[in-house]
Amino acid sequence: MDLSGEWEYRVGRTGEWKKVNLPGDLSQVIPNYKHDDYLRIRKTFDVSLDLLDIRTVRLQLENVTPYCQILVNGELIDTLKNFFIPSDIDIKESLLPGENELELEFIPARFVMEKRWKGSNSELSDKMKDLKLDMEVRQPRYMNKGNSVGVFGNMILRGVESIFVKSVNFKLITEEATRAKVMIKMRADIYESGQFKFQSTYFSHQEKILTGRDRDIIWTFFVDDYKNWSPKNMGEVNFLQDAIQIDFMSFNGKEFVHDTTVTYNLGFNQVKLVENPKDIEDYSFEIKEKSINVVATSFENRYFASADKQEDFYSQFFRKLEETDVNMIHVSGAGGYPSERFYHICDSLGYMVWQDFAFSGIGYPADSVLFKNAREEVDIQMRRISGHPCLVLFSGSEDLSNYFDSETTLGDYGITKKDLKVLEKGQEDLFGRIIPIQINRFNARLNYKSHSPDFGTSKSKYSFGSLKLLND
Repeated sequence: MDLSGEWEYRVGRTGEWKKVNLPGDLSQVIPNYKHDDYLRIRKTFDVSLDLLDIRTVRLQLENVTPYCQILVNGELIDTLKNFFIPSDIDIKESLLPGENELELEFIPARFVMEKRWKGSNSELSDKMKDLKLDMEVRQPRYMNKGNSVGVFGNMILRGVESIFVKSVNFKLITEEATRAKVMIKMRADIYESGQFKFQSTYFSHQEKILTGRDRDIIWTFFVDDYKNWSPKNMGEVNFLQDAIQIDFMSFNGKEFVHDTTVTYNLGFNQVKLVENPKDIEDYSFEIKEKSINVVATSFENRYFASADKQEDFYSQFFRKLEETDVNMIHVSGAGGYPSERFYHICDSLGYMVWQDFAFSGIGYPADSVLFKNAREEVDIQMRRISGHPCLVLFSGSEDLSNYFDSETTLGDYGITKKDLKVLEKGQEDLFGRIIPIQINRFNARLNYKSHSPDFGTSKSKYSFGSLKLLND
């Protein structure tokens, strides 16, 4: 059930309810909206008895402004704290036959943070509060954190009978001539125990599985006539596109029943990051021991309520690249993470992708709440995108050297020498330890650097190649 379309909103706890279309930026349609106003949106929808007969019903919301409380028929279900972590929760127990109401309440981030600071007896200047809000209430940098509020992605209610597949990841085990041994890791929630059969063009696997949440189903298979993915102008952009058909048979059943189909891409690149152990800023890329002449450009993602507008945004960007010799795209952490469509295009056209995680522009302290949030974010994004062969390098964040070197910036936030030490320690922990550990859980062969250079400056030469800025 697609929940996008007409909703109602009101500002404050007693304001008048008005109509609005979602997904979208609510601040663009609310006159004189202030970031310290409570904001509620609601939608009624009908639930059939057939839907309630299904084993579970999941609510999926993407790219929601934090902090957002989810209520179903007046019952608090969840609180969303990270723009880059989608909601995917079972709400069946809160649903009723007939009319139901879904309500989202956006709580001003400053109110949430001030309650936390008060509970920890932290005394912070107004400037430091502004900094901490920037650090923890993260959205794409082009959005106005003070005013941009809303839902910027899919809004779906989905019934699931026996298995719900969250992600499919692959790891290259061995490569001999044209035959590859590959490990598949399927992350899923199992809602009914039974015999599951997984079939694609390249494998057939059968396994008895008991119910359980966040289960990793793992097996290996062989791909014959396998070829690696190569960057633009350096060989063929080989990767496989296929689907896994999942059939289910209960332990008391007599025949398999088709349950669901999951599409996937399978491909691996051979791009290596070559680093100078004496200079962390001196590095290059090579494939099969041949140096790659990198011409990079920068891309900052945008989130659009309309799928057509999102597609047009990507199409315009790639049309600009057609007339250039660019072969690497740096996806800036300032814009967050593109949709699957973006990476599919890069896979198909041979563009290498240097992907920042969504941290940029400011330092991040040693904060356990932030670290826990970051681990979950990296885990979800890696499950979603790490299998694309176009991804040749991940960075913890966009370059932060200017931030720490700028006395003006530090002064603007009222940062003392003591504060600076805490920020630097936080950076070392987050980008040097926490994020790389999460990445290695998926594939130890993935290239990683703590920070990427400042791609947005007029500087044109780097040790790994050159930079070409595109006109807006």
